[in-house]
Amino acid sequence: MRTDRRRCMRSSRDGKEQREKCCYENCCKPWEMEDYNPKAEYEGMRSLFAHCWACGASRKPQGYFGPWLIERAHIANKPRREDRRLVVMLCTICHKSSHGERLANFSRPKLSANQLLEIKRSVDPEWYDAEFVGKHSIRLMECEPIDPWYEEEKVRRRGG
Repeated sequence: MRTDRRRCMRSSRDGKEQREKCCYENCCKPWEMEDYNPKAEYEGMRSLFAHCWACGASRKPQGYFGPWLIERAHIANKPRREDRRLVVMLCTICHKSSHGERLANFSRPKLSANQLLEIKRSVDPEWYDAEFVGKHSIRLMECEPIDPWYEEEKVRRRGG
């Protein structure tokens, strides 16, 4: 939750009391702030998150010889937008799995868009906006539990 006192777009520009109450109580979402820059937030995610939100990996696994990094994976992309509310951070292998690709020796359960939405809600709650995601999807989006394999793998890699 934000702790700064920047003015949000919901607060009245005229009424100081309303603005102070709104911003001092931190009721605003980051995208409601006047200085919100979606492109900067989207680009900055790579430097903020150094591990996969699904499996917990923070480095290339042994025996994997392709390019590997922590990538932004879109939960919904109709239309595709560069906005932090629409993406989760996944390693290359989990990202490929979310698209249904199978990799020899690195198989894992497919991640659905609804499971990606649940990952977003649990890992990046300040930037979770189901209504916004719904506007960028051609299907109904509802959080869905992720496969236990991912939770077990995250515990194994990161200790919880």
